[in-house]
Amino acid sequence: MPRKTKVSVIASGPSRGPTVAENLERALGSLKEACAGRPEIVFLPENFNSAGVKGDIQDLAEPVPGPTTERIAQVAREFRAYIVCPLYRKAAQEEGVFNSAVILDRSGGIAGIYDKMHHANTSWGAFKSNRPYVFG
Repeated sequence: MPRKTKVSVIASGPSRGPTVAENLERALGSLKEACAGRPEIVFLPENFNSAGVKGDIQDLAEPVPGPTTERIAQVAREFRAYIVCPLYRKAAQEEGVFNSAVILDRSGGIAGIYDKMHHANTSWGAFKSNRPYVFG
């Protein structure tokens, strides 16, 4: 008989922004609530820490490891869960910014990074003008 895996997915609510720090604090509350059910893996929403925050993704992007992944890693360690942490990742200067999903393991270590092909675009104005790098 196949083994069952418990998975939790956190959906973004209508209240996002105005800062990365506020988005992160809200997400940490939801993440701890989801982890209380002892899932093996938890998925955070795409770019949860920068959603609704005005600004250029060059400024919103973070290194990995960085402030957001360090805070999420603490929860992964505490609850012994894998966590998928999607964010704008600032790579080496010549590489630029990536729309990445960072996979944190049960010990809070980085198990892997998946770089998506396209940046997430939550701004209709940016979509219309085909300018995916500027929000707000």
